[in-house]
Amino acid sequence: MNYFAFETNVRSKIKELLEPVIGQQVDDRKVLAQTITLFNELSKRLDWVEGIFGEHKGKNVVFDEMQNKINIADAERVQFKAHITGQIEVMQQTQEHIVSRVNSMKDTLKT
Repeated sequence: MNYFAFETNVRSKIKELLEPVIGQQVDDRKVLAQTITLFNELSKRLDWVEGIFGEHKGKNVVFDEMQNKINIADAERVQFKAHITGQIEVMQQTQEHIVSRVNSMKDTLKT
């Protein structure tokens, strides 16, 4: 019985010693998680502010790439429009040629 009383006494002492340490560790983890969250929020705000003032190259690069894509699309559109315009002119010439041949056949048939 003496051994069990000693073991119970030792366990209670260990528990008394560890409870504050464990409690402090849990509190420290909460504070660390809050600090990380705050850091991430501040980092996002800093990126946003740097983007506004043009000091952050990442956002400017994205806008430059978008502008380049828009310019390329505009150039392709102009080129396509020129191609279509050329095709329309060829079709009009072909139509005029066909109409003139049909008219000449009509004249030939009338005589």
